[in-house]
Amino acid sequence: MMACRGEDDDATCRFDDPLQELPWLGDLLDSLSTDAVFGVQQRVVQYRYADQDIFLINYCVRCFIPVIAIHDCEGNILCGSNISSDQGPEDCSEYYRNGSCTRLIYPEE
Repeated sequence: MMACRGEDDDATCRFDDPLQELPWLGDLLDSLSTDAVFGVQQRVVQYRYADQDIFLINYCVRCFIPVIAIHDCEGNILCGSNISSDQGPEDCSEYYRNGSCTRLIYPEE
């Protein structure tokens, strides 16, 4: 899976505040915050892939069977694991191999 390498490449981001600039992401965060009340940990990470911003949403960080989706800037699901097949392909290996971590968006550190 893509991992943050500790490098500060925020300069490559096209969004100063993606939660405010991308309504779909703000709405998603609202739903994640509600789930967090029940002890489910989620994570949203912004990555760079093919010179564009993508967002990895991990809906259950500590779950035995993870539910992960990668979205483009418009909120379209590019791929994911354990999501319904009509939402996108399950194979995210291309994004994992060639994506670089930009920043953790949720939860805030």
